[in-house]
Amino acid sequence: MKSKGSARTWTASRRSWGSGLVTMVVAVGFFISNGISGENVAAATNRLHKTQAVIYGDSLTWESTKYIARGFLGNTTYRPHVHAYPGSAPCDWVEWLPADIAKYHPTVISLTTVGNNTTACTMSNGQQLDAGSQALQDNYRTALTGFFSTAIASGARVIFNQGPPVESPVGNAWVNEINLIAAQLAPNYGGKVTISSAARLSVSNNGVFTTTLPCLAGENKKDGCSAGVIDVRTVSGDGVGVHLCRNGFVGGTFRKPCDVYSSGEVRFGAALAQAIRNP
Repeated sequence: MKSKGSARTWTASRRSWGSGLVTMVVAVGFFISNGISGENVAAATNRLHKTQAVIYGDSLTWESTKYIARGFLGNTTYRPHVHAYPGSAPCDWVEWLPADIAKYHPTVISLTTVGNNTTACTMSNGQQLDAGSQALQDNYRTALTGFFSTAIASGARVIFNQGPPVESPVGNAWVNEINLIAAQLAPNYGGKVTISSAARLSVSNNGVFTTTLPCLAGENKKDGCSAGVIDVRTVSGDGVGVHLCRNGFVGGTFRKPCDVYSSGEVRFGAALAQAIRNP
């Protein structure tokens, strides 16, 4: 994001959505499916777990991956597969979806976005579309329609997790618009596409942007809890006002995990898991 009020570059990186695109190429991605690999992965995992769940997202989902996995510990119903890239968008995910369906045969698929607009599929003739513009709205509507339709046709149910509020007024309006688009599309799928506010509420003040929330049980001074509150969003470094790691990304990139305890990541990851486990 070049400035808090800029519609030109709305990204999960405060520096630029362009950095998200570069990172997406450099980082190669982060796709977790612990334990079993190979050509018979779907059959093997289905013997171990009743239900495969594929979880799509951008950098906020990426940075919360280990806490998403933690949210499924001890359950024998779901096996989660996180497919998240920093800087990616629904128009990327709809392209990845058929291969993931063929590999995992999921019965539940979730997705969460804060509205990236620099990945190639969100551009028009190589030009970045302004956040909130009609052209970008149309791009997201088309991508979400394709995503929902493909997922439902496979027999899966879909959970659209509302994106969390962000500090930038332009960015926040755009996230809200995407949430509205998803809510408008969901009734077209006979109850098989549902909207969850759990992740949005987990790192906000009842849907309003905030950098701090009351400490969770067990969080202490070492974790950053002070006077009963703790940072749940990035307050320094890369991604201020958008991301979850309070210190930003180590080295200004998405290639390294948060270098301190992150209550925001804990809450966001747990909420994404909870939306699947208890719809």
